[in-house]
Amino acid sequence: MFISINRPFYIIMDYAEGRDLRSWCQAQGGIGKVSLEARLEIVGQVGDAMQAAHSSGVIHRDIKPSNIIISAKQTGGVQVKLTDFGIGQVVSAEALAEMTQSGFTQTMLSSNSANSGTYIYMAPELLAGKPASAASDVYS
Repeated sequence: MFISINRPFYIIMDYAEGRDLRSWCQAQGGIGKVSLEARLEIVGQVGDAMQAAHSSGVIHRDIKPSNIIISAKQTGGVQVKLTDFGIGQVVSAEALAEMTQSGFTQTMLSSNSANSGTYIYMAPELLAGKPASAASDVYS
């Protein structure tokens, strides 16, 4: 993903070829057929993607199998993409200050949709109406 910090402001997201995590596992013959090495690689790459987002002051808020795209690398192994930041939330005041100069509004900092997301993957604190955090994403 590329985010322009100069006018005109825009976001570019590359095409993520592959299948969502659930479909990819089914195509492998079920999760039981996926090697432990591949499972750990997927978890590691999702963790790296979350760390990149969190370091940028963004909480995903809806991490689930359909938002994780898996494709095969030409050299073997898997390539993982974390997608759909549609209900993501900017939680860093510094990052928000940078963006408000470009027309983003304060509403990004405090969403009225505290219970937005897919319930089965939501952290307990979100279900209790508390704010999203990096820990909420890790729980998902």
